[in-house]
Amino acid sequence: MRPAVRLARETAAPNDVATQVEWRIAEAPLAADEGRLAEAELLVGEALALVQPTDFLELRGQAYEALAHVEARAGRPEDWRRGLEQAVAEHRRKGNIVEEQRIGGLLGGPPPTPSAQAVVSKP
Repeated sequence: MRPAVRLARETAAPNDVATQVEWRIAEAPLAADEGRLAEAELLVGEALALVQPTDFLELRGQAYEALAHVEARAGRPEDWRRGLEQAVAEHRRKGNIVEEQRIGGLLGGPPPTPSAQAVVSKP
C-alpha cells in the first residue's frame, strides 16, 4: 500500500465517506496492476457500496472507473465496458463534460491488458 493511501486509510474518520471511498479507489487499480486481483475487487466493491447511497456523483464516477480498471486487469472486457459506461453516466449526471468525454474516449479503444494472474471467469 502506498504511503499516502496508508495515511488516508489510517486517519480517515469511519463516517468520512469521501475519504473512505477515495483511498479504496486509489489502491484498487494499483493492486490489480500488481496482480492482487482479489484485494482489488474487494476494495472497489467496498468503495461502491459506500458511495452508492450518496449524492456524490463525481466520486461515484471515479469508483466506476476504478471498477472498470480492475475488471480489465481481471480479463473481463465486457465488465470493463459496463464499468466505464456507468462512470460516463455518473459524470454526465454531474455535468462534468471533461470526464464524460475522457472516459467515453476510453470506450473507443481496447481495455487494458489482463494481469498475468487474471481469472477470466467471474466466480
